[in-house]
Amino acid sequence: MIVLIDQNYETNIAVNNYCRKNNIKFIGTDVYGPWTRLFNDFGQKFEVIDKNGEDPQEVMISKISCEEKGIVTLLQGAKHTFEDGEKVVFKGVDGMELINGKEGESING
Repeated sequence: MIVLIDQNYETNIAVNNYCRKNNIKFIGTDVYGPWTRLFNDFGQKFEVIDKNGEDPQEVMISKISCEEKGIVTLLQGAKHTFEDGEKVVFKGVDGMELINGKEGESING
């Protein structure tokens, strides 16, 4: 990976073209007082799976049932925006250490 900072436009284009030809990831960035610019090119095979650009969502869980496909219950009043088929990652689940850091399918409903 190549990262350029505070380079002119022509240099950024030239280095990015070189990186693209050689399958090297490229990031170019500048800071102009309170404004910034960021460009990245991770190649033609780079796949973006983030469907909406929003930050990952954290939701507090009150319990998870012990079935093979456990039922996840949120704290009372907690809401989520997950949709069927999305992936979720569990972290900090007390009493269920084997689930921590594991990725699984989202709950339905």
